Amino acid sequence: MSRTRVKICGVTRVEDAELAVELGADFLGLNFYPASPRCLDLATARRIVDAVVGRVRLVGVTVNAGARRIEEISSLVELIQFHGEESAEAMRPWAKRAIKVLRPEAREAQPAARYPDVWGFLLEPRRPGHGGSGQPWDYGSAVLPATDRPTFVAGGIDPHNVRAAAAGVWGIDVCSGVESKPGVKDARLMKRLFSELRTAS
Repeated sequence: MSRTRVKICGVTRVEDAELAVELGADFLGLNFYPASPRCLDLATARRIVDAVVGRVRLVGVTVNAGARRIEEISSLVELIQFHGEESAEAMRPWAKRAIKVLRPEAREAQPAARYPDVWGFLLEPRRPGHGGSGQPWDYGSAVLPATDRPTFVAGGIDPHNVRAAAAGVWGIDVCSGVESKPGVKDARLMKRLFSELRTAS
């Protein structure tokens, strides 16, 4: 298996985006969910995109957004992360660029089957509301979808647990675990995270 891909999510500043790319991030997540403290307006998102375009794959994070809003976001990014209750039908116009977030119950091992056309998945623990939990969990217990499509594991990943989270998975999604406060990445923590991954490999 090739190395674990890293998605740094919730980027709100150009300097954080540039550092993440310099350290080796494969994906950057830009949040467009209005209820999130990391939500970006299109102008700020465009400045971040202009700073790193062509050096990293950009992902726009949405939650139950309307088609017009998704079209606006899709003009800036390569992939669109659907983090709400979106149906396969609602995502169909963007399916080949879609990352669907899954929060499967233990008895529901393969919810991925409901989304046969998406680009990939993101797996995180179930919790009330939308957005990530920011809480570590038993990453080894994750029931990965029976698919060859890219699948990220998320939830409270930081420099202390990144080796456990990254073991045997295609990709990891990291957000609050490398922040000093919501939306502000901590350079020291990001450097430690990537150092841990390099050591593990």
